[in-house]
Amino acid sequence: MKFCVLGAGFWAQYQVAAWKQLGIADCVGIYDPDPIKASRFGVPTFDDPVKMLTECKPDFVDIITGPGAHADSIRLCIPYTKKIICQKPLAESLELSTALEGECRAAGVDLYVHENWRFQKPLQTVARLIQGKRIGSKVFRARFEFNSSFPVFANQPELQNLDRFIMADVGVHLFDTARYLFGEAKWVFADTIRTDPLLNGENMATVVMGFEKCPTVIFEMAYSAPQKTEAFPQTFLKVEGENGSIELGKDYHISITSTTESVALRAKPVAYSWIDPAYEVVHSSIVDCNTALYQDMFHGIASGLRASENLKTLELLDAAYTSAQTNSLVPISTH
Repeated sequence: MKFCVLGAGFWAQYQVAAWKQLGIADCVGIYDPDPIKASRFGVPTFDDPVKMLTECKPDFVDIITGPGAHADSIRLCIPYTKKIICQKPLAESLELSTALEGECRAAGVDLYVHENWRFQKPLQTVARLIQGKRIGSKVFRARFEFNSSFPVFANQPELQNLDRFIMADVGVHLFDTARYLFGEAKWVFADTIRTDPLLNGENMATVVMGFEKCPTVIFEMAYSAPQKTEAFPQTFLKVEGENGSIELGKDYHISITSTTESVALRAKPVAYSWIDPAYEVVHSSIVDCNTALYQDMFHGIASGLRASENLKTLELLDAAYTSAQTNSLVPISTH
């Protein structure tokens, strides 16, 4: 199995390393406008993406460009492969994302979104506890927290220029994970704040949603004030059910508490040699995400990562921004 990559920026080095870790697909070509970036990977580099796709004939393409280039990259690849993976967000708007999914479907191309957050080991562990009914058959409330003062712009300076920032960059991951845990959303209410005048978009957001399997889910996210429990890029999560609660806290510690006992465990991610320790839980999850993508692309095992599924997450994102702008509760049409 062979694949090509478009984009050789910060995330590409970990995406390619994760494929190499699995040993199921070989990267046979990388395109990036900056030849120095592309040369870091030790595989053939190209200054023309069409030439790369024509010569390499990849089984799939992994698009790891900046968000603004996603749409053009997907459209460029459609004639040359039947399977395309794209980093999130699929495109800069729900309308364009929907159009791209339709264009790929019409051309017989399977389009996937690399949404790795839900594959983080701590979150997968919480999912298994919920599915195993460790806190009962019904879940009533959940809270996601992702608050940090980590200097994220050092590695991704382009984030400073986004008109939509924290919800589009972090919130979309949390919303997708909530869909994975609790089914589809019914409504959204959101509030956003921009505390940094150097940013174009919001850097703090509080969002509340109602889901099929959890009436109230609260999302808190920010790149702002320092936190006592600073733990970038870890997600904290609390889930309350009819027979108890599950809490995922700092450094992957999980507690399951009922009226009679409290059980503790730790879901530490695999520390592969190539990961950046500052991004440990995220980089480690790329391996499991890529495994799911491969099984879906070539063995028909549903991953939840097809673009048609990701559109439902993007609808939540779009509704959250509409809610923040209008100060109103927004119903979700796909529900």
